[in-house]
Amino acid sequence: MMYLSNTANHILDSLARQLDEQEMGYRFQSLVVEALRLHPDYADLYDNKGAGQPDCYSNRARAGFEIKCRRDSTRITLDENSWKALPTYEFPKLVAIHTSKAPFPIWAAELKGQAPAPISLSSTTRVDAQLEEHLRVHLSALIEAVGYARLACSKRSDAIEMVEVCSRSLTRSA
Repeated sequence: MMYLSNTANHILDSLARQLDEQEMGYRFQSLVVEALRLHPDYADLYDNKGAGQPDCYSNRARAGFEIKCRRDSTRITLDENSWKALPTYEFPKLVAIHTSKAPFPIWAAELKGQAPAPISLSSTTRVDAQLEEHLRVHLSALIEAVGYARLACSKRSDAIEMVEVCSRSLTRSA
């Protein structure tokens, strides 16, 4: 479990107060996808927008990711299609945020060997510590670069486009 920068947390807290859980989830997923693409192992990451299982994956790294945003519970229930898709990847993972109270905890949970049952997230959840560190740094930078106003715009596609634009500018500056 990890936490983002104070500024990134403040932006996400303001966003979570404005958006319902599903809309917050769409925007969080776009942020995570772009932060993962900034990782050298996941440069080929494919975003399964919409109802894809898993939510995104890297064939080169043999990793599949489910990305979830929950407000009321730290228990994550994946649907049957997700549980069927994840074992096709050597490294199945769950990136999840709990938005009930800031600062928001985020997990990059390891799902390999996990039985298809609800996943309880806590400080004892088995995580990918290196991936969490990457996400802590890059999600914070990306959220700060995009900013609240652009993430909160009424049209989801505009918000996601701004996430992608800011991600490209971070890539060029690195």
